[in-house]
Amino acid sequence: MHTLSENLIDVLLPAMNLEERHKMLSALMMEMNAFVSIDLAEKITSLDKSTQYRERKDGNFPPLVSITSQGRRKAYRLRDLKDWMDKQSYAE
Repeated sequence: MHTLSENLIDVLLPAMNLEERHKMLSALMMEMNAFVSIDLAEKITSLDKSTQYRERKDGNFPPLVSITSQGRRKAYRLRDLKDWMDKQSYAE
């Protein structure tokens, strides 16, 4: 069973192979400055939640952004994570 986003991708990008779809979706998410959860940020950056927290506290990791009106739900901006990762690769 496909998720809604997978069905949308099938409709919008039917002729593309999986790699092309991933590239297109990544570019679209970057263009939209999509938000990603802490769990997804863990997969993207390979930093666990505790390390993310510690690095945010020290000012070395992108801040979380409130995505609900009460501020209870927070996420990272994908572009902020990409910029952070780009800086890490230059530092190596």
